[in-house]
Amino acid sequence: MLHVKPISSLADLSSLLGQWNLLTEKVPFRQWQWLVPWWKHYGNEDQLYVLAVYLDETEKTLVGIAPWYLREERGKGRTIRFLGDGEVCTDYQAILVQPNHQQEVSQTLAMWLTERASSAESRWNWDLLEFEGCITSEITLTHFFEELEGLGNSVDFTEGEHCWRITLPDDWEAYLAMQSKSHRKQIRRSKKHHLDTKKAVLKTADSKETFDRYWEVFVELHQKRRKSLGEEGCFTSPRFSGFLREAAELFFGEEQLGLYVVEYEKVPIAVDFHLLGNQVSYAYQSGIDPDSLSLEPGRLVNVAMIEKAILEGNTGYDFMRGDEPYKKHFRAEPLQSATYRVFPDKASAQIRRNIWKASEKVKTWIKSGFSSVGLGE
Repeated sequence: MLHVKPISSLADLSSLLGQWNLLTEKVPFRQWQWLVPWWKHYGNEDQLYVLAVYLDETEKTLVGIAPWYLREERGKGRTIRFLGDGEVCTDYQAILVQPNHQQEVSQTLAMWLTERASSAESRWNWDLLEFEGCITSEITLTHFFEELEGLGNSVDFTEGEHCWRITLPDDWEAYLAMQSKSHRKQIRRSKKHHLDTKKAVLKTADSKETFDRYWEVFVELHQKRRKSLGEEGCFTSPRFSGFLREAAELFFGEEQLGLYVVEYEKVPIAVDFHLLGNQVSYAYQSGIDPDSLSLEPGRLVNVAMIEKAILEGNTGYDFMRGDEPYKKHFRAEPLQSATYRVFPDKASAQIRRNIWKASEKVKTWIKSGFSSVGLGE
């Protein structure tokens, strides 16, 4: 029978790091280089709630990790969440599992949590699981929720935005053939008039010196663009700035970070922050110069980056979560995400669930009422 070891300190967590990434399927947002820096910068007021699953009590063979933390929340109680959630918007969250152990690990975790929900041992009891941005086709999570429900817990989910991924062909011409006639024409125009003439040049951070220099460009253009839209921008948050810089440096050392700048006549007009894993390029964040919109810097950087991904033999280009229309135009396909909420079978949690469901009905009613009179647009 599998054995669960709960971990609530960063010091104890360090013992898992040598094996952690072996269970991630090379998805960067599941790796410790992303999640441990997040915990350092965001977890000060919360409790680490990582569950390590071993083949047996000898704790020699690690077969699963639940990368969670616990937060005391007003109105929700003791809430278990994925590391990396919140303003960081981590996609592709999952229970990390050794191949062929998905069902077994899911069942073990579901039983362990169900037993602790009403436990007198206050450190591990809980009132709510709230997992945001989960891909609904993620098999281990599907098994996990089924097991929880079978044990008497209540499982609810709300559909969210999609993640969007292009399945890349072997060459650029094959990719162009995937496009609509009008979009193919736009892409070719961007290449002919800008990229092929070398007026626009894609540059890559390939040393500590260029990393530091392009990082400044990245922050500057991201903030400049957000401010032009009347928004603050992510880097006004010291926690976000510190987290992303630390994670970026770790991934850069592993050759899993792509920090790319498009210069137009030697002036930076666009920048993209990518994480790389399992032959997929994940476009996590970008910045463009709002003073250069006539050059269509967003299209330029996407065209340059997709072509680069194909030339390097990648099989996927991931735009991440968000239903912006341009992603579909580039022939990305949607992956449905959802927020899952699990309430244990105890009176206090079920009262909270009833209150939450009632509030959701009111929100839906108000929204539908506004839409019916033309105010929901």
